[in-house]
Amino acid sequence: MSTYIAVSVIAVIIGTIYLPEQIRLRRMKEITVFLLYLLSGSAMSIIAIDLESVPSPLEFIVWIYKPVNQMLGGLF
Repeated sequence: MSTYIAVSVIAVIIGTIYLPEQIRLRRMKEITVFLLYLLSGSAMSIIAIDLESVPSPLEFIVWIYKPVNQMLGGLF
């Protein structure tokens, strides 16, 4: 539980350092991308700390193309 709090506190500190200037300059695209990266990085850090098994993106690609491969293999 303390790891969740530590990662969240660090993410908030990083956000409070970077975001005020970007808000003042009205850079909405940069703010959006920054928040997306900050939230996904925080989530990945929590997953890495808990040592949860994260499937490889390659497994998803294989899952999609396996039926296509079988269909094309049946045609030839």
